[in-house]
Amino acid sequence: MQCRASIAADHPNTLAKLCQRNQSRQAQTLGILFWNDVIALLEFDPKDITYLSSFSDCRVL
Repeated sequence: MQCRASIAADHPNTLAKLCQRNQSRQAQTLGILFWNDVIALLEFDPKDITYLSSFSDCRVL
């Protein structure tokens, strides 16, 4: 997962560090996979939730 430029204004430094940590050789070698989920949660825009009408709309493609 590549970090998007539209990082939340509340946490720009935190998300930048998480993106860096997610892409680090150590994380890849150890198989640490949860950083993608943490980044997705922090980047989530709650305004978009109104467009979801079913569970299948919620799945990430």
